[in-house]
Amino acid sequence: MAAGEKYTIDLLKIKHIADDYRFEVSNRFFESFEGSTIKEGNITVSVSIEKTANTFDTHITAEGTVKVECDRCLNLIDFPVKGELELVVKLIEGHKEDEDEIVYIPMGEGVFNATQHIYDCIYLALPIRKTCEEAGVPEGCDSKVIEKLTRVEYGNDDDEAGDPRWDKLKDLL
Repeated sequence: MAAGEKYTIDLLKIKHIADDYRFEVSNRFFESFEGSTIKEGNITVSVSIEKTANTFDTHITAEGTVKVECDRCLNLIDFPVKGELELVVKLIEGHKEDEDEIVYIPMGEGVFNATQHIYDCIYLALPIRKTCEEAGVPEGCDSKVIEKLTRVEYGNDDDEAGDPRWDKLKDLL
């Protein structure tokens, strides 16, 4: 079974006004997204759907942890995630391009693939800057990397001082 097939909901089989679905998202899910900054994860996803005629109000919530690189020291850290995403799914005749918060599904298909929307919910729950401190890592960032960054930032980097190529460039000024 492909990663996306696991996260589909057959809208034509929904008999109640409201239905809830629960999914477990693991490493295999994130591997299917090429170039993702999320390396691994263990997330519980809940999808609540309220049906009115051919419209399905959908509420996706995700909670758990993902493994991402620290933006400061590049160590892999377990980052807590808790996010929500609301969208409307509509069954229509023919085909129509999806909008920002509205997903159109042809009446003949009737299957809502939530894979991309689940990923978006998780990814959008992450802050722009992800550091060891924000993830609650007790020892914080890698001290060797921070020390090196501090030396470079304040111009005390010993690696550059001994390079004769830089000396010749400085003479041009």
